[in-house]
Formats: sequence, C-alpha cells, structure tokens
Amino acid sequence: MNESKVSVCLCTYQRNAMLAVCLDSLLGQQCTFQFEVIVVDNDLNGSAAPVVELKKELFRRKGLILKYAIESQQGIACARNSSVAMATGLFVAFIDDDETANPDWLQCLYSSMMSYGADAVKGPVLPQFPAEFPIFQKRLFAFQHLPTGTRVDEGAMATGNVLVKRSLLTGREGPFDVTFNRTGGEDTDIFCWLSSRGAKFVWCAEALVYEMQPLERTKLKWHLLRAYRGGWLFSLQKVRRYGYFKTLVLISIWVVPVGFKNCIQAIRLGDIRAIGLMWLRIAAAQCGKVGFFFRIKIEGYKQRQ
Repeated sequence: MNESKVSVCLCTYQRNAMLAVCLDSLLGQQCTFQFEVIVVDNDLNGSAAPVVELKKELFRRKGLILKYAIESQQGIACARNSSVAMATGLFVAFIDDDETANPDWLQCLYSSMMSYGADAVKGPVLPQFPAEFPIFQKRLFAFQHLPTGTRVDEGAMATGNVLVKRSLLTGREGPFDVTFNRTGGEDTDIFCWLSSRGAKFVWCAEALVYEMQPLERTKLKWHLLRAYRGGWLFSLQKVRRYGYFKTLVLISIWVVPVGFKNCIQAIRLGDIRAIGLMWLRIAAAQCGKVGFFFRIKIEGYKQRQ
C-alpha cells in the first residue's frame, strides 16, 4: 500500500455503542491506499477511551493507525478543529459517530476526488429507521439522487460524509468557526467559505454511509427547532457574504414568496400528515431567517457536564 493519504476524522460525545459500530465499519474499509482514523472525544471524562482502546489492536493488525484525544473545550466546532489538527493525510474525510460506512466508502470518495479534480467530494447519507418510526415522517428524510461527478454547491455539503483536501482547511484559523459551537452549522460555514474562494465540490453516489434516526426526531419540537436553526444560519451566512443591510432587504423580500414556493413543493410528499409537518418546518425556517435580525438564537448543543 502507498503512504497514508487520508485522515478520517470522527468526533464523539457519550455515544459509545454507536461509536463502536462506526469504527467497525472503518476497520472494514477496502482501500488501495493507507489511511488513519482520528477520534476526538468531547467528553471531559474520556468516556470513549475504552471503546477506542478495544479497537486499536484490530486497527494495528491491519496496518492502520487509530488516534484518540480529548477536546477539553466543549462544542462541536472545537472538537472538529482538534481532529483536523491531528490529521496528517493529504485529504481529510469526515464521518459522524452515529453513522456507518460501506466497505468501499473511502475508496469511492478518493476515486471521485481524483477523477473529477475536485476540492471536496460529498456522498449521500441514507437514513435508517427503527421499527417504531412513523411511516409518514420517513418521507421528510429525503436524500439527493445525483450522478457521480455532478457539481454541487455549498448547500449540499456537510461533514457527515465528505472528503476534503487538507491544504484547503489550513487557509483560515480553526478552520471551523467556534461561533457555531452551540448552534451547529459549523460545517455549512466552512463550505460556504471554501465556495467563496472558488473550491469545486462534486457528488459521489457510490460513497454510502447510513445514519440511524432516533425516535427523538419524530417529535414536533425537534423538527421546529432544527428548521428554525437552519433559517437562522441561512441569514447569518448571507450577512457574512453580502453584509447586514443588503441581507436584511433580501430576506424581507424573499421570506413570503420562498416560503409559499416551498409549501407548494411540499404537496409532492403525498401524505397530508407529512405535508402538514413540512409546512410547519417551512414556517419555522422562515421565522429563523427573520429571527436572526432580532438576535433570537436557539442553541442545538447545550453546555455539557
């Protein structure tokens, strides 16, 4: 095998069972190149350490390095920054601790990076549902169906399943902005920043990861708060790109027509319950866009003890 080319970054917080399954899927990767796995634990007590220690020997037998560190400053952006700082590969892959990867996941991302001359490659995250998950709500967890090599914009990018040139992540402090430690959206922010500098993003349909959807995500509160934060972060990104007053004018003009357009499109869901829930999410997102200008922020990640 060639010298290590990819660092797989994985942040975790008190989800040891999921972490173990995720690490097993990384251990099973079938690649033509060497890679390392970096686990950053955002729990000050190091609760993930026993899981990582159990897996280290298995990784070593396959000639792979499994690194572990505790990030003492709590927040998702800080944890991601620590993982990037520990990375040594030419490329950095991100996966979440509640996801599992197909055996050819990393190889598919890397091959697409090489084939299409991309700066970052995004793959689909397929939702997995427990038996009790309402059928009508499954309709709301759609994912993109795009041919491999399709260029995508920053709106399609996230750290749940992505490969990025490490050199691009050294262009600014962080590189993830700690402003987003409690709200989330640090991944959207970094890809907006990269896009503004001309980075090329492409899609890889074969690079599959799977994410289990907990029953907590069936609650109306979860849907509304997530949608509100999405709208809030949308306004923040526009302000950073276009300035405060221009964005205020644009949001004032867009909120009603965009919300109406999205409501019409939601009818395609076909189930009245799914449509109703989607309409509520759309309304919450539009409220989040406006709420940004009134400094009404909702945190997705509370202070951890």
